[in-house]
Amino acid sequence: DVYARLSIFLAFMHLTHCWTYQHLGHLLCENRAILAAGCVVMPTCVLQQIILTLDIMPGQTDIPLQRLGPMAQIVAWIAMGIEYQPYYNPGQAVIGYLLVYVCYAIHII
Repeated sequence: DVYARLSIFLAFMHLTHCWTYQHLGHLLCENRAILAAGCVVMPTCVLQQIILTLDIMPGQTDIPLQRLGPMAQIVAWIAMGIEYQPYYNPGQAVIGYLLVYVCYAIHII
């Protein structure tokens, strides 16, 4: 019972991450719709926070690092918004590159 619950939890979290990144790539690369990508990112982030709240017991750790996982999608959305600007600015490009590494770090945590 515990293994099945944990497997379903991890599968659903990874699946929603996958769907979000696929939609980010599609909406920004093909349609150039930055705000429409936000309409995908925000509900899936909230969905993952709800899943974490319902599945993981609150109060086990002092710092709830598991709450950072869904925030990677928002960081990736901002980084892709910076990346797909119609003009190039070196300072903003560096910020976009750093946000990509922050997104990777959040996924590792």
